[in-house]
Amino acid sequence: MKHKHDHLHQQSCSCGHDHSQTGHAVHVHDAGSCPVCSGAETITPEEYLNKIEEAVNKLPQNKTRDRMNRLIVLTAGTAASAAEHKDTILLQITEVYLTLRLAEESGQTLAPEDAQRLFRELSGQAGLALTAKYGLEGLTRVGLDADSGSTPGTASLVFISCYAVGKVLMQYFRKQKEGSALTSEEIKDCFRVAKAEAERLARK
Repeated sequence: MKHKHDHLHQQSCSCGHDHSQTGHAVHVHDAGSCPVCSGAETITPEEYLNKIEEAVNKLPQNKTRDRMNRLIVLTAGTAASAAEHKDTILLQITEVYLTLRLAEESGQTLAPEDAQRLFRELSGQAGLALTAKYGLEGLTRVGLDADSGSTPGTASLVFISCYAVGKVLMQYFRKQKEGSALTSEEIKDCFRVAKAEAERLARK
C-alpha cells in the first residue's frame, strides 16, 4: 500500500515538529520531500502501528493517562491518512487497535471482534450513525468538499471522529475499572468536548 500524507506520517515527517510530544497530528507539508509521498517507500499497517507503539513507549508505564492520550492522537492521525487514500483495511485496523490498546492501558482485555463492536457501539451512542454502521470507513462515504472553509474534508473528519471516540473509550474503560458505566448523556458530553478539542488540533 502506498501512502501519501498531508495529514500524517509523524515519525518520518521532515517538517521538524515532534508530533508525538505535541499531539499536532494533522498538518500540511511539502509532500515532494517525503519518501512515502514520493512513492519511494511502502508503509504497511504493521509499520504504522509500530511507529505509534514506539512513540507511546517513550512514556513510562505509570503515566497511563498520557500514554492513552498519545495513543488516541497518533491513531486518529493514522486513520486520517488511511481515509485520505481510501485504505479501508487500515481504517478497520485502527478501530480495533485503538480499542484494544486503550483497554490494555486500563488493565482490561477484549477480543478483537468485541473491540470493533465496542468502537462502533459507542460511536452510535455519540451520534455517529455512519460510523456505528460501517466503522470509520463510513465517514469516507460522506461527499464533503475538502476545500470548504466551513466543513472539514474527509481525512479531517475521520481524524476528529476517531479522536473523539477514542476519548469516549478512555472514559468508558476508566468507569468500567471503577465498577460503573458511562450513561448515554456522559457519552454525548464526552464526545462533544473531545470533538471540539480535535477540531482545534486539526486546524493547527
